[in-house]
Amino acid sequence: MRLVNDKVFKAVFGTESSKEILAFLLNAILDYPEERKITELILLNPSSETNFAEEKTAIMDLKAKDKQGRSYNIEVQIIPPNDYVNRVVFYLSKLLSGQLKAGEKYTQLTKTISISIVGDKELFAGLDDFHNIFRYKHIEKDYELGDVTELHFIELTKFIKTRPEEWHTKLDKWVNLLKYGDMYQESGQYPEELLKEKEIAMAIEQFGKISADESLRYRLMDLERAERDRISDIQNALDEAMLKGMMEGKLEGKLEGKLEGIFEAKLGIAAQMMANHLPASLIMQVTGLTQDEINKIN
Repeated sequence: MRLVNDKVFKAVFGTESSKEILAFLLNAILDYPEERKITELILLNPSSETNFAEEKTAIMDLKAKDKQGRSYNIEVQIIPPNDYVNRVVFYLSKLLSGQLKAGEKYTQLTKTISISIVGDKELFAGLDDFHNIFRYKHIEKDYELGDVTELHFIELTKFIKTRPEEWHTKLDKWVNLLKYGDMYQESGQYPEELLKEKEIAMAIEQFGKISADESLRYRLMDLERAERDRISDIQNALDEAMLKGMMEGKLEGKLEGKLEGIFEAKLGIAAQMMANHLPASLIMQVTGLTQDEINKIN
């Protein structure tokens, strides 16, 4: 079981009993000075302590608020969809706008932060760092338009510090755990440098409890396999439909026919997925359609 599996991540970091571990991870990512560190977290959508494996797959993120009023949206993705960055920006905007009630002032907005941890896919080909931070900035001058929003992306594929002597920060150690935790757990051996860190040792202990529950472990493996098979089946059907659409377009000898055939194929796949009551997030991921396009399907 991988720590970047959304259900496993929520079981380790996203329950009421483990939210302290999440605070430690966030402090390592955000690198706040001591006086601004997160001391207490409120989970806005906590995961179940015992039945997290049965929760709906559509709920892929964790939302939290700290004692200072800052809001957080944390999401892990093994292989994010192509529109993932746009989706992250959209949900961060919703989290920000959702702070205010009717009649409240914009000055009451508090900092809102998105944190994305991505497993097996590179998001930013032109950036070498494994941790990239984005805020509103002047495109020509080093001037920031406030810091009310902030987006953090951690790409595990770019983390190449495999030797303990290369781990110079707590974030290095946390990211090593996130990337290789399943391998350490399977071997029964964790690097001493990780075990020495009290906060990381707490996460290892929590991960160990989940891994030790054999029935739960097999249930998660079944869910992962079923999810992979379902996405694969849908993707294969989509590929066939898209190929058919392109062939029909070629027969007509018009580019418009090709594009229309591809779009109609996507709509057909989306309609089938909706009939099977699959979540809109999965439909958008598989077909590439927008929420508005899906809403227009009868």
